[in-house]
Amino acid sequence: MYLEERVEHLEKQIEELKEQKKNEQYLSPAQFAEKMSCSRSMVTNWYKTERSKHSD
Repeated sequence: MYLEERVEHLEKQIEELKEQKKNEQYLSPAQFAEKMSCSRSMVTNWYKTERSKHSD
């Protein structure tokens, strides 16, 4: 239950950040990690994964 709620929360924050990026008001990986309460390496790995999905 907790993990499902956490995933939903993170997905919502990711969508908000995508909107901010469209407006060029986005956070650095370190700022994003701090806001999401996770490690910077987790953010970096997520970014790499997302980027590889869109490069196909």
